[in-house]
Amino acid sequence: MPIVFKGAKVAAYFQTAGVVKFEAMGFLSAVFRDALDAKCSDIHIEPMGNDVLVRLRHGDSLRELIRVPVGLSERIMQSLRVWAALEAQAPGVPMDGRIIRQELPGYEFRLSLFPVVKGEKAAIRIFSVGTRRFSLDSLQWHPEQIQLLRGVISGARGMVLFAGPTGSGKTTAAYCAVADLYSQSKGQLSVSSVEDPVEYALMGMSQAQVDVVKGFTYPVALKSVLRQDPQVLLIGEIRDPDTAVLAASASMAGHLVISTFHAGSSVGVVFRLRQMGLDAFNLGAGLSAVINVRLVKELCPHCRQQVAPTSVQQRMLPPAWSGDCFESVGCDQCFGSGLKFQSRLPLVEIFSPDDVVRDAVISGVGVGELRKLIGACTTFALWSSTLDLVSQGRIGLQEAIWAAYSSNVL
Repeated sequence: MPIVFKGAKVAAYFQTAGVVKFEAMGFLSAVFRDALDAKCSDIHIEPMGNDVLVRLRHGDSLRELIRVPVGLSERIMQSLRVWAALEAQAPGVPMDGRIIRQELPGYEFRLSLFPVVKGEKAAIRIFSVGTRRFSLDSLQWHPEQIQLLRGVISGARGMVLFAGPTGSGKTTAAYCAVADLYSQSKGQLSVSSVEDPVEYALMGMSQAQVDVVKGFTYPVALKSVLRQDPQVLLIGEIRDPDTAVLAASASMAGHLVISTFHAGSSVGVVFRLRQMGLDAFNLGAGLSAVINVRLVKELCPHCRQQVAPTSVQQRMLPPAWSGDCFESVGCDQCFGSGLKFQSRLPLVEIFSPDDVVRDAVISGVGVGELRKLIGACTTFALWSSTLDLVSQGRIGLQEAIWAAYSSNVL
């Protein structure tokens, strides 16, 4: 089969080597370089049909980089195992490892191998280990949103959760919040973190990485780190009941707990924490804020055209809305994608519960009633903010509907 490639480095590699002289490590080096050039967050390599499909994640989208014959799959996976010092382990079981390449300074790659019917699938997360600076101003949020978040985290106690799907920017926002707190305190805060993995080295924070193999799990780490007297505690992600209970307990004990959480809305955060078994009183009293974040793709300004909503889209719009709608058709400036190159716009919704909401959470009201109460305490609602961007011609209506559905706000 012919090689199908869409990256400069892999193109150059195959022009030099071809399939006959294919060398897996040289191929992977080209793939890694293309991923870095495109500022992607993940690399996916998986056998699919008669091909090995290589895709790069940019935001919430996976874009194809190259297809090679499926017969090359084992050589590619074996080279990844060598790079991650996993060659002593037999294939066919899940594996996790870390890759550091001298020819790619400033970056670290976290490898996950997973057995599938036709071999193995590799997912590789890319981390910058350089001196990246985090600040709330770098998030490109509205100044009022930054001011409101600073007001929430300056309370120095409670639980602040950044919610959203994969690739929404919640981890970056959490890092920026912690960095801003430390900077505002002029280095007078005690800040600790428990993460899996540690994504970036942050100035002024004592960071610990979970190691399940050694028994250093989130619950074990959190019980220990609280004896270190942290005023601010960053938890990489709340993903299990034990971690949720410990995070809430820490917030009730006077610590400021900042974490990320996979949920589509503020209501979703509350009900998922309930399902995890978190005590209603600790949840209602300990939760200080939910910051619901999204990153949406900006339209290419060179080929943007005004369009009429489809009948389906029209039914999803508020009856009184009369803004213009735009879509991009693709041009040379955007390489046919219809999107502005490497430009995503932040959407931020901030929910800070009042006493009425806290009492409702503690009393265990239903989802419908809680949604109404939370809506009254929410600033910069995602749906209205998204429609503003549609009217300005910065994002397409379909992108806006995706953001709304992923937030359960329609």
